[in-house]
Formats: sequence, C-alpha cells, structure tokens
Amino acid sequence: MPPHDFKRFPELSNSQMQVYYWESPHKQIVEDIRVKVVKVTDGDTVRVEWDERDFNFPVRIFNLAAPELDERGGKESQSWLEDQLLGEEVDLIISETRVEKWGRLLADIFHRGVLISDESVERQRIEGMIHTILCMMDGVANHCDPDTIIQAIDGPEMLHDMFHAEERKRNEERRLLLGELVKCHCGGTPKAIVYILSKPQYGCFECSDCGVRGDECDNEQKATISWNKKQRILKNKKT
Repeated sequence: MPPHDFKRFPELSNSQMQVYYWESPHKQIVEDIRVKVVKVTDGDTVRVEWDERDFNFPVRIFNLAAPELDERGGKESQSWLEDQLLGEEVDLIISETRVEKWGRLLADIFHRGVLISDESVERQRIEGMIHTILCMMDGVANHCDPDTIIQAIDGPEMLHDMFHAEERKRNEERRLLLGELVKCHCGGTPKAIVYILSKPQYGCFECSDCGVRGDECDNEQKATISWNKKQRILKNKKT
C-alpha cells in the first residue's frame, strides 16, 4: 500500500483505519469530541481546534448542503453560520461514515442545545418561503402584515403548487404557537406572528387589543422570542 499523506488528509476513513491507523502522527477521531470553531469556510464547512491535536482541521456538517459561495445564498449561509459558531466551543457528533469523500471529518454540530443542521435547514426553509411570498405579494407584503402573509399561503391558487397541505398545516401551527410566546407591551396577545430568523429577534406582529405593531412597541423586549424555547415547545407539542 502507498503511504498516506496525513498532512493533506489528516482523517483516515473507516477502511483506511485498518491499514494506516498505527502510522498516524496524530490522534484519530472515532467518538464525539468538544472543539472550538476558528473559521467558517462556507455554509456547511468549518475549521476547528481540538486539544488532542496541534493543528486545526476541517469539519463538513452532516446532513447539510449549503450553496457554494459563488451561488445564490452562499455568502448569506456562510455569514449566518459565522454568527452562530465562530469562536464558539461546540460538540461534534461524529457520523457513522466519519469521513466524507473529500477527506474531511463528517459530523453534526451540537451548540447551545440545538443541532446546527436542523437549525440551518429550518432557517433556509422559512426564509425561502417568506422571500417567495414577499416577492409575489409585492408592495402589500412589504408592510410585513403577518395575517396577510398567512392568508397568502392558504389562499391564492397560484401558491397551492408551492405549498403542500402538510406544509401549510405546519406553518399555521407555528404561527399559533409563536403567538402564545409573544406578548405586546399592553399585555394583549398578537393576532399573528412570522418568525423568520433563528436567532432571537423582535417579532413582527399586530396586537389584537391595542393595535400596536411589533416594530412600534415602546417595550421591544416584550416582543422577543427565544429560538431554543421555541424548539423545546415545538418538540413537546409533537410528542
């Protein structure tokens, strides 16, 4: 067997482990570990530091396929991942495959109680859905009227091919659930809310009692939702 280039390809695949394991100049990763993210290469790849190695190395995020940097949404995906992970300590959940075809470690990233792959997919799905509706509704949706947006999903026939019945059902459940989590400064409950980004953000809503919009509220903290709290409640609802 030819010698393995550990400098270019520090990870050994499962099949290579049987041949080159004892030749490896550094520790091979065969179980979940805790690392620090030092660089975000793109929307689905990061570089990390580990106490057991004297160099940083790439990790391809399992079950996540972000656009390339020169494709639409590529830069945005990278920027979002940087906001979530750069400089943070995270847990790598190693996949059964361990190493993908380009020699990078293949793992999911667990950070602050959330799998990054799940959070990223949810973010892309919701943002894509909202972006499409905003474009189709033109000036009306620019005012961010959540009730109108929800009606647009369930109403015009031109959207029916885009949103399956199950998708519309999940969106309505999400709208009702998030409405329970957000309160207006007057104490009233919002008529509707659309939650677009994964980080805690100010809700876009209209109060059913005082009519004040979320972006006009003089006590904006009351219009903030926790993403992790939302995830926990959604999970409990399903069970």
